[in-house]
Amino acid sequence: MTDLSHAQTVSLAALEPGRVLAGRFEIRALLGAGGMGAVYRARDRELEEDVALKTLRPELAASDATVARFRREVQLARRVTHPNVVRTYDLGNDGELRFATMELVEGAPLSFRASAALPLGEVLRVGAEIARGLAAAHVAGVVHRDLKPANVMLVGSRVAITDFGIARIAEHHEGPRAPLVTVDAILGTPAYMAPEQVEGAALDGRADVYALGVVLFELLTGALPFSGTSALAIAVARLTSAPPDPRSVDSTIPGNIAELVLAMLGRERAARPDAHTVLERMDRMLGRAPTARSVELSQGAVRDRGSGELDLATPLFEAGSVVLVGDLDGAGQADVMARDLTLALKDGISREAGVRLAAAGSGAATLTCDGSVRTQEDGRVRVRVRLLARSGEIAWATSVDGQARAQLDLEDQVVARVIGALRAHKEAASAPADPSLLPRFEEALALVDRVDLGAQQRGVELLDRLHAAAPEDPAVLSQLSIGLSKLQRTTGATDPTAFARAEDLALRALASPRPPALAYHAIALIRAAQASYREMLLSELEALKRAPRLAEAHFMVGVILSQLGRTNEGLTRIHLAIRLNERLALAHAELAMISAITGERDAAEASLARAEAIEGRPMLNMRSRLAFIFRDRDFARETAAVFRAAPPKGAAWEGAALLLDAFATGEQVPAPMVRGVLEGVNKAAPRTRAIIQQVFVEYFCATGDERAAIDLLAQAAEGPGFVNLLWLDRCAPVAPLRALPEFAHARAVVAARVSDILGG
Repeated sequence: MTDLSHAQTVSLAALEPGRVLAGRFEIRALLGAGGMGAVYRARDRELEEDVALKTLRPELAASDATVARFRREVQLARRVTHPNVVRTYDLGNDGELRFATMELVEGAPLSFRASAALPLGEVLRVGAEIARGLAAAHVAGVVHRDLKPANVMLVGSRVAITDFGIARIAEHHEGPRAPLVTVDAILGTPAYMAPEQVEGAALDGRADVYALGVVLFELLTGALPFSGTSALAIAVARLTSAPPDPRSVDSTIPGNIAELVLAMLGRERAARPDAHTVLERMDRMLGRAPTARSVELSQGAVRDRGSGELDLATPLFEAGSVVLVGDLDGAGQADVMARDLTLALKDGISREAGVRLAAAGSGAATLTCDGSVRTQEDGRVRVRVRLLARSGEIAWATSVDGQARAQLDLEDQVVARVIGALRAHKEAASAPADPSLLPRFEEALALVDRVDLGAQQRGVELLDRLHAAAPEDPAVLSQLSIGLSKLQRTTGATDPTAFARAEDLALRALASPRPPALAYHAIALIRAAQASYREMLLSELEALKRAPRLAEAHFMVGVILSQLGRTNEGLTRIHLAIRLNERLALAHAELAMISAITGERDAAEASLARAEAIEGRPMLNMRSRLAFIFRDRDFARETAAVFRAAPPKGAAWEGAALLLDAFATGEQVPAPMVRGVLEGVNKAAPRTRAIIQQVFVEYFCATGDERAAIDLLAQAAEGPGFVNLLWLDRCAPVAPLRALPEFAHARAVVAARVSDILGG
């Protein structure tokens, strides 16, 4: 693709490596040059770290107005402190040479990736992070004015906006000041300019939103939305033509994403969303809870009422509820209040996503809402309201007490209760819309729920065939995504393309008119593998709002909570998952692991036996860990014999046989072999990598090699997947390491990560 986005490179007399500016910054290498100057890698001798150093072209530095603009650039950029924005440090000079110092970002520009359409999940992730950075800049009153792929850096998982070189304070933040002389007639890059920027009008943050819309269009389709024979023609096209729908280039782009891009490319800026709105919409597309600042674990909570009965949603609600709101009964003086409350309920329910109001007498209702209003002479009011299933059975009911003088507050409470019930109990379709697919669908689910690799492979193959038959069915999309994630977990999570496909499927399920709860669970499994634990928890809690009985969601929340040090809450969730689905083998296996870590061997072996009875075969991965944790060579010998009798070809724990044999015989695995295995582990997804590193630490501790154990533990703690405080604090084999200084540092790193996950 011809890139018209980049500023023309200028010829500059480059500073020689080794030159020291202002007695402090040693030039190391030229990184690039642009319209206002050059950028170098420099060594800050005072702080002993590398920085990016941006110089102002000498001919421009001779202009007081341009120097003033350069100074303002630095002042503006310093206002924005955010992970998604490259930090600007300071302004300096060396004789007549003017320069600014910035954070040195070791990565690649997004322009390297924008020449071809990217996977849907990556587009949304990168777009959301850019929007997050822009939102922070706009709050500080800064408009970038030249957002394009070349000004976005990808550094691992970090997305950072750079080059606020032509940023300008938003008009409503400016106040009186002398106008600044510019080096270009129009500031910005034509291919990404908003219409008002082309016209030379005053700008605000919505100009950056337009540019981000162009970037998203390009990432989704591999093409720019407007074309022309010159940069000016491209800029003018957006003044005379409506923006094209990205689906005209790629018809598989989900509608909600295409509609957001079109809104961002609106010619009239008043109709465009701001950066915060874009971020919220993209977060929702990614299955996130966009407004959550901390993980509220009460969401999706289910109480045990003491009698063994779970306070769960009844299965009386159907997917895509159609609600008939009947007239509430208001005897006597409560009649007017009842009519007002009926209208309030209709209004509130009509605005709820995934719920439709039914017309009286249409017969379309899946739920009927009715109730009564009663008043007392002293002004007290009691409102009773309920939801009835098609069968006439009461699916939900409540009562609300209030005062007649506070009627509006009472209406708000009642409407909120009813909406809450619909949200909590509404469970979008978890089965295919075509009933003829159901037998094969259920067969596939039974297979992918196994821990056995062969069964999971057969289940994914069957789901693939169902997907070919029903490519848009959200239940099939969700379950295929889940199956791919589980298969990757079993094989070692080393195939990023499989996770990319799983994410694409889940995002398409979320884009459906009534996304199933399982779509959020599918997203959560992917986020867990990527070690995005905060997002994983929020996605599971979103799933549980829609399907409070989703056992696997409770299980995943329980696993992570246990590892984050909130063990009692985690155990409650895992036990609940088992009560909801007693054949959830992984839940029993996780109980075995927690019991082993906390030193309860009998409980660990009992839970493992239940998991293996469900699976119908030994769980070799769990047996291996128990052998190391309890330092039981006989148990290791027995498990190694099982490995040899039925080797788990292709499974992530296949290599554990090597460690078990060595531990059982008291021999050491050769160091080169250990290094080879651990190097292979580095290719795995972060969460899998952390788990396998824990297994090796347990092995080293069990064999008395504390130096190897602490070195690996220190390395593992630096990885994003390592969050297991329970294991660090309670696992018996790790005890000798706790007295070492390296352990204290490793635990501090993990504890800080845990705090970020839970506290936001």
